[in-house]
Amino acid sequence: LAPSPERHSPPVSMSESVHTPAQSEKTGHSAPRIDERGFVWLDSALMGHPRSMQSLIAHEPTGELILRNNRLSFSGAVERFAYHSDSLYAVLDAIYRSERLVAVGFISYEAMLDALGVLPAHHPVIPSAHFFLYEGFWSNLSLPSAVAEESGFNSSTLIHQTSRNDYSAKIHQIKEHIREGDIYQANFTTRFDVASPMHPADVYHQLRHTSPAPHCAYLNFGKYQILSSSPERMFRLEGNRIVTNPIKGTIRR
Repeated sequence: LAPSPERHSPPVSMSESVHTPAQSEKTGHSAPRIDERGFVWLDSALMGHPRSMQSLIAHEPTGELILRNNRLSFSGAVERFAYHSDSLYAVLDAIYRSERLVAVGFISYEAMLDALGVLPAHHPVIPSAHFFLYEGFWSNLSLPSAVAEESGFNSSTLIHQTSRNDYSAKIHQIKEHIREGDIYQANFTTRFDVASPMHPADVYHQLRHTSPAPHCAYLNFGKYQILSSSPERMFRLEGNRIVTNPIKGTIRR
């Protein structure tokens, strides 16, 4: 989603700060804006849900990590960790242990393709992984709730990236693998693009209004934004205990 340069979002009002061990107090920071690069919103949009937690906002990151073509790049306060390791996870762990900086970002589905020796079906338009590093967060937020009336939601166009013939051929291939006993099920996905005049922030407000979930996120990386609304939490760390809540295969039989 590309930002519209003429569209400006109101600043977010902050009423309470949440700090990591790296920082006891956030002072001298301007109010975060949803249209600024480095703005991240970890949003429990479905309040009252048992897995919902407080919403958090951060902006003005002190560093940045990007994984692209199996190579890590560093900027800002974390450049000195460039020699540490080629492993994204090892670097994130070292940064937290040394600097107490908190990473917010994403790891794409395609991130493991290099390790598996598989070429992606489409040329990726975003990195395999991208993280900002922050000293602290803000919570108890007063956020704009209304979607702009001129958002152009009804003028958006859905574009399927797979032709009907290719889609049918892949379904046939999956059935053949099941018939031969190679697999017993497959999660087959297909890609859609959307051509829209809407600003990404308006799209996210519309998303959280129509499909609220306990685990939502809006991450502004400047040239692109990540919008997420998920009822599923990958895992939660509680001391030395990891709790996972995947949707599939968790109902008792």
